[in-house]
Amino acid sequence: MSRKLRILNIIDIPWHSALAEYAVEQARALRSLGHEVFSAAPRGSEYWRFSLAENIGAVDIAGRRDFLFLPSAVKLARFAERNSIEVLNAHTGRAQTLAYAARLLSRRNCTLVRTQAGARLPRPSFTYAKVAGVIAASGVIERGFRPLGLAPGAVSVVPPGIELRPYRPLPASPLVRIGLLGRLDPVKGHAHFIEAAARVLARNGNAEFLLAGQEVNVKFDDLRTQASRLGIAGRLRWLGRVKDPLEFINSCHIGVIASTGSEAVSRALLEWMGQGRAVIGSDVGSVPEMLDRAHIVPPGVPALLADALLKLISGKEDMVRTGLDNRKTAAERYSREVFAEKTGEFFSRAGIAG
Repeated sequence: MSRKLRILNIIDIPWHSALAEYAVEQARALRSLGHEVFSAAPRGSEYWRFSLAENIGAVDIAGRRDFLFLPSAVKLARFAERNSIEVLNAHTGRAQTLAYAARLLSRRNCTLVRTQAGARLPRPSFTYAKVAGVIAASGVIERGFRPLGLAPGAVSVVPPGIELRPYRPLPASPLVRIGLLGRLDPVKGHAHFIEAAARVLARNGNAEFLLAGQEVNVKFDDLRTQASRLGIAGRLRWLGRVKDPLEFINSCHIGVIASTGSEAVSRALLEWMGQGRAVIGSDVGSVPEMLDRAHIVPPGVPALLADALLKLISGKEDMVRTGLDNRKTAAERYSREVFAEKTGEFFSRAGIAG
């Protein structure tokens, strides 16, 4: 039986991100295992607000764009001493350096670990000499650590977990609803999605295409102009940033991940799978780790995306069965229970607990 630990999670990113989402879920998993979790984050950040809402003891540190490094390191060291912290868990490279400095300044000999859930490649650092282990949120992230020459087995892949809500059958819509959930940004492949939509509708008119996500580096007006040029504007709808992404997913028959890059941790794909929807995804990032190869297409090739969608729309492949297979995979590999179990195993393997 692993002993219970006092763990300080350190995340210096003030804005919403996959890193922050993963840190929140990891903190909940550790607490569910009986560990006591503390937080170090910029005041007012997403992770700071989470910590206050969950009554987690917290210390404020400078954000990654601030230069108050030494005062933050001193704060961490003193906080670790006052709260008998045993593990410093850094969620970014800068947080790792901060934790390393705090460890030197503190009278406590804390174990240092690293969690990486973002797409940015890790950089070589002398601080890895004191890192007991690394959690990578996907296989593609794990591969990014290989050039650093860490000890065999030092990096453990622990994909994020999701809550599996009750299954809802496919909507009783006369048209097959095909959705893309993600911010309007070139890397998310909306332009390729729209071109694929035109190719689908040219061969099978029994479909409509929905977009959900806020405008970031792409304006919907530009996408609507593209759709008008292709003659499909009447079959394309943008819902903006939706309040409940799972409601959007459940309103669709098929999901698409059309990204041309990124997706180091594809949260959207996990949610599509967890809700029991068939998905066609680009061969980028962590997507091929999660989806059956039969539903993977090369990024930026609308013709092949359209072909894959037509197989589902035409009934050559069973949408319901494919979606339920995805849900089964999500339950077996990406549930919160599995996530908590793997998180606990990591700390044991790193020689921290037990």
